[in-house]
Amino acid sequence: MTLRETPSNRYEKLLLARVEVTGRSMEPTHQDGDWLLLLTRFRVRVGQVVAVRDPRAPDRILIKRIHAVGPDSVDVRGDNPQFSTDSRHFGPVARKALLGRVLFRYGRRR
Repeated sequence: MTLRETPSNRYEKLLLARVEVTGRSMEPTHQDGDWLLLLTRFRVRVGQVVAVRDPRAPDRILIKRIHAVGPDSVDVRGDNPQFSTDSRHFGPVARKALLGRVLFRYGRRR
């Protein structure tokens, strides 16, 4: 699931950030058009839904669930495997690629 950054997103400096979901890889948890609030400083744990930079295209942001945690990397996967490109395709991602943990959905594009 790709996320579109809003102009106010400065992941390295802010405690909170917001993103819009595009795509189907996290259905039914998050759907196309959902607006999510992210906490940018967090402890990494299995099961968390996170925003992560795509290792193949760093300007692209993905939303995935943490499947496994290693010392320097995490394995991320979509909730809807049929529509998800994730660590099963591109391998584990570096912890520094994690941008934030999803706190909640606060709206949906109409």
